[in-house]
Amino acid sequence: MFVPLHDTNPLKKIRFQYVTVGLIALNVAIYAIFQTGWVIPLGDEDVTAFAVIPAKLLADSGGETAFFANGAVLIPERLTLVSYMFLHGGWIHLIGNMLFLWVFGDNIEDAMGHWRFIMFYLMCGIFAALLHTFMLPHSDLPLIGASGAVAGVIAAYLILHPKVKVWVLALWRIPIKITAAWALGIWILAQFGNLLFEGEEAVAGGPMWAVWSPAGADPVYAAARCDPVRSNPGRRLRAPGNPQEPLTPPNLGSTVAAISQLRDTGFWGANSTVRGTKKSRMKIMVPVKRVIDSNVKVRVKSDGSGVDLANVKMSMNPFCEIAVEEAIRIKERGEASEVVAVSIGSAKAQDTLRTALAMGADRAILVKTDGTVEPLAVAKVLKAVAENEKPDLIILGKQAIDDDCNQTGQMLAGLLGVPQGTFASKIELDGDKVKVTREVDGGLETVELTKPAVITTDLRLNEPRYASLPNIMRPRRNPIDETTPEDLGVDIAPRLKVLAVEEPKAREAGIKVDDVPSLVDKLKNDAGVL
Repeated sequence: MFVPLHDTNPLKKIRFQYVTVGLIALNVAIYAIFQTGWVIPLGDEDVTAFAVIPAKLLADSGGETAFFANGAVLIPERLTLVSYMFLHGGWIHLIGNMLFLWVFGDNIEDAMGHWRFIMFYLMCGIFAALLHTFMLPHSDLPLIGASGAVAGVIAAYLILHPKVKVWVLALWRIPIKITAAWALGIWILAQFGNLLFEGEEAVAGGPMWAVWSPAGADPVYAAARCDPVRSNPGRRLRAPGNPQEPLTPPNLGSTVAAISQLRDTGFWGANSTVRGTKKSRMKIMVPVKRVIDSNVKVRVKSDGSGVDLANVKMSMNPFCEIAVEEAIRIKERGEASEVVAVSIGSAKAQDTLRTALAMGADRAILVKTDGTVEPLAVAKVLKAVAENEKPDLIILGKQAIDDDCNQTGQMLAGLLGVPQGTFASKIELDGDKVKVTREVDGGLETVELTKPAVITTDLRLNEPRYASLPNIMRPRRNPIDETTPEDLGVDIAPRLKVLAVEEPKAREAGIKVDDVPSLVDKLKNDAGVL
């Protein structure tokens, strides 16, 4: 591939490329301020609120909510046709796009004028996103990057200045001077070739149709897909855990496929399962639940019938995150071969499963239902799924933060007739035995279980990793499997009736007293606690 460095094409009509420099500065500033977390932290899941998601765009779902430090903002789906092109999956993805814009954008701005150029740039980005959406209408993968807009600029340059000499780096190391037609023509052919070999995976980070992405199938974007988990304020990070597969030599298709597969197999990491250690065939099933984000203030509906979920950020239950993390760590140690995430709920629960896949789960199953599912019904559904999957371990959160029932794990173990280890703060595997250290009122209790077994996780078991944005965007080889309670032969009809939901009383302001007798009097007569 050719990396452009400079063209021998001076400006003729304008004095300076203000729009081109402004667009580059804006892209860099947005990435530095929001996506790195240096100034205003914006989580990867919040970044996707600004991304184009074809399935949601065509469904006109109303929008996604992004959460900033000072409040939440609802992002309409149609607005993402513009916002997506100012976000990037990593520094290398950003640099790749901006380099192409710097080399070729000034001459297109010179030919069109400042205002026409900025309109042309935005229209190319919007058209690329719409083309991507209509080519993949059911995709729920977020699309970000200036690739579509920059590709329009490249196409215009190829039409207007095909014979201009361009300095490029051939094969990343050899500087040569060739015509723009040769440099961009070879690059376009490479995009077509990659699209044929990679299919939908080639368009994970931006539209790759024809000339749509300067950061598409070349090693620049391949490196962006290997972007490590970045720093996020408030949580110590772990090394990313990606699904692992045996490394297949030849027929990798392209540089992108080769680098991605090396990354997926942990070839560059110290993972013993790839370096020859015998890999266990144990399967772990991890149920996960979609709940209101723990940082969101919960609001009660005006009629008191329940909690208001309109335009509220939803995320994976924190205890479920701990369960997923523990399952992935067991797999990374070579003590398991597969992690299967399971969720019960509406189609929106796919986002939670997608997060589990991005963290490192291998497969995902959605039991689709729009109704309310009580803990006993959840346990029955999970029992049916477990009978089909036959996992050796089922690891789930001890409770969900929405209903705080703390019942599903115990009920599931009872229905399956297998041992259980609840409130686990440490899990140790030894062949067919599992040693679980439990947190109890008197301290710690250690129990030994025989597989298959059910384990529920407590807060001190581990600290979950963040799923990086490139991993969230990266298409999965296997789609999310869907089923229904009816297909599993489970009756999920509710057995409980909610009479009313009320917000807790607002805390009253405290008062100061002058002396101890006054304090005793207030506690005895006013508070009634003495």
